[in-house]
Amino acid sequence: MLDTISQLLKSNSKAKIITDGIVPEFKLSPIFRKYGLAIDIGTTTIAAKLYGKDGNLLNEESRLNPQSKFGADVISRIEASMKGEKTALSNIIAEELDKIIISLAETTEIQTDEIDAVVITGNTVMLHLLTGTDVTPLSKAPFNVVLASQVVHRTDNPSSPSVPDAP
Repeated sequence: MLDTISQLLKSNSKAKIITDGIVPEFKLSPIFRKYGLAIDIGTTTIAAKLYGKDGNLLNEESRLNPQSKFGADVISRIEASMKGEKTALSNIIAEELDKIIISLAETTEIQTDEIDAVVITGNTVMLHLLTGTDVTPLSKAPFNVVLASQVVHRTDNPSSPSVPDAP
């Protein structure tokens, strides 16, 4: 696996953006073998929860979103991105996610490579900023979404978290 969220975002060859609005078939069981992590990127706060294979919550953490240095609201961050700060906005949130993952693993006494799957969600602007996707279409009506559905990352590295094949 790529060692960090930062590396994943920089390796365009490992990600697929699905935009046709389809919902993949799924089993009602965890998609991970050992540990799964859910992260919600909010405008103000990042919240993360680590789950065991049995579905029990093992650990959780929240932190302030460091993108706030570019502005307290999504409009300020859209403006900052459009003025050349797109990479900085992506990097600062990806690096914070890396820190959260490391912290959760350490306090749960597991290795980061034991986390089999990570699901990241957030509002449309936060996800565009995370992935370095152009936010210009979100800056004015009709507010066209570029990143409409999901980003799926797969890897062949056996020590890496894995995501089942998407359609």
